[in-house]
Amino acid sequence: MFLILAILVLFVIFFLFIVFRGPVFVPSINCDLDKLFTNLVDPKKEEFLVDLGSGDGRVLRRFIDFGGKSALGIEANPFLVLFSFLKSLKYGGKVKHKLADYMIVKIPKNTKVFYLFIAKPYVKSFEKRIIKFVNENNHPVKVISYGITLKQAKLIDSYGAHYLYEVVPDKNAK
Repeated sequence: MFLILAILVLFVIFFLFIVFRGPVFVPSINCDLDKLFTNLVDPKKEEFLVDLGSGDGRVLRRFIDFGGKSALGIEANPFLVLFSFLKSLKYGGKVKHKLADYMIVKIPKNTKVFYLFIAKPYVKSFEKRIIKFVNENNHPVKVISYGITLKQAKLIDSYGAHYLYEVVPDKNAK
C-alpha cells in the first residue's frame, strides 16, 4: 500500500512540475506539417531537425516521412516521450527522443534546423537559448516556428502559420 501511495505522490508532483515549468502540450496538425515540408522547408536538404518541446513527436516523424535523414525530439514530459518513442518505432534509429529540459540540455553541435511550437510566454527563453547555441557553435541555424514570431531572428519566409527564420552568429559574441 505504501509503495502505491509513494508512486501516486511522485506522479502528482512530477505532473505539477511539468504543468508549472513549461508549456502545455498542444499537438501540431498533420496537414499543416505536410504543407510546411512541401512548401517552406525541404527535409532532404536540411537532413537533421531538433524539436525543442517535441510533445508526441509528430513533427519528427513527418520530417522523416518527407525525406529528412534524422530528427531529435527534446521533451520534459516522460509520458509524451514514451508515447512518441512507441509511435516512432517503425522509423528505426532515424527518430530519437531525449527526456530533458529544453533550456539546459546539450544540443547536438550539428543541429542546423530547430522546430518550435510554443506558448507566447516561453518565446523569449527559447530565442535566447537558440542564439546562445548559434554563438557557441559559430554556425547559422534555421528556426521553424508555428504561429509565433521571433524578434531577434531574420524572417526568411512563411507559409500559413509557419515562419522560417535564420539565426546567424554574432561576430561580437564570445
